[in-house]
Amino acid sequence: MRNFGVGGTTVALESETPYMDTESFQSALGFNPDIVVIMLGTNDAQPSLFEYNSTFVGNYMTLIHAFQRLPSNPKIWLVQPPPIFSDQEGRISPKYFEQTIIPSIQQVASITNLQVIDVYSLLRDYPEYFPDGVHPTKTTGDWGKEPAAQIIATAVYRAITSP
Repeated sequence: MRNFGVGGTTVALESETPYMDTESFQSALGFNPDIVVIMLGTNDAQPSLFEYNSTFVGNYMTLIHAFQRLPSNPKIWLVQPPPIFSDQEGRISPKYFEQTIIPSIQQVASITNLQVIDVYSLLRDYPEYFPDGVHPTKTTGDWGKEPAAQIIATAVYRAITSP
């Protein structure tokens, strides 16, 4: 098992930081995995990327097809990322994320017939798990509840280990 995630990256190939342009993406393909879990889209809710909305689905499909072409024929899951609770002073749009990115991920899942792990719905009622309004907690807070990162990990684990 390996983590090939890169913070701050996007699905949009037109952005300054597309995931598919990273060394981690190439390393993930070279790893020839049996299982692939993709959780992208949060950074695509930046207002500067709204104009590329029409390419999101196609770019996401390109990413998926790169993994589907691997000799290992990996099982792929798409994750609806957790909600955004703060616009970060205009740098990201919770509304756009909810109304455009989440439905686009569902559209990609429908087209590709891939399963979706819905982290968005699991965490949408817990803004306190996101101290800056975007990034999930990694440790248990004073409220004594499970950290958001653990909730995400558990959801992914359950999805990939269920029959």
